[in-house]
Amino acid sequence: MSSSQVEATGPADLNPGDNYRLVFITDAKAPAFSSDPSIYNNHVIGEVAQVGSQLSAFGADWHAIVETTTTTVEDNIEFGLSGAALTDLQNAPIYRINASGVFQRVADDQADLFDADDLLKRIAVDQYLVSDNTRTTFTGIGSNPLGGGLNVTSGTALEVDNDWFDNGIGNGGINQHLFGISDVLQVQAEAAIPEPGTYAMLASALGIPLCLKRRKSALQS
Repeated sequence: MSSSQVEATGPADLNPGDNYRLVFITDAKAPAFSSDPSIYNNHVIGEVAQVGSQLSAFGADWHAIVETTTTTVEDNIEFGLSGAALTDLQNAPIYRINASGVFQRVADDQADLFDADDLLKRIAVDQYLVSDNTRTTFTGIGSNPLGGGLNVTSGTALEVDNDWFDNGIGNGGINQHLFGISDVLQVQAEAAIPEPGTYAMLASALGIPLCLKRRKSALQS
């Protein structure tokens, strides 16, 4: 898929200027030994930056959806924001981009991502827009955070209930995928398509006779 196939302006169910966030599952895997969240954040950032990634063009900041022995998942995915900026981030609806380049809503806001209600769509699409719901992840959310030993909370791309982030205990020594989430993005207005008369006005302003093309064609016939 080329980046031109992604809806460039943003989710179709939002208006220009509205906030939203993106979520994905990484293609490459990582271990879960460290309690330092930057290790996992950097893995997610590196995945977005890969050649062929369809997410790099958005220019977003990215963090892993993980909890470690030193950082809660909320702190890690809130990018150190506070005040109105934090409120905007927490309230922004969250989307994935499917294999056809279409934005699909996953959750209505950050709280909805983790509450008892099911996700609207699985987080099963990676940065290349490849969908694979068989992938297992590390999240560390709950009683077995990352960096606390070999036993860590695992997640799965298969589920839409809370099993997506807490699907049991995994071995932190075996590499697994990660979920990644962006900071706040804004829906862009579509570029206006000039009216035919606009081209005539431009040609006139530049001193280009409109008959020039016709005259050239006649000479070549």
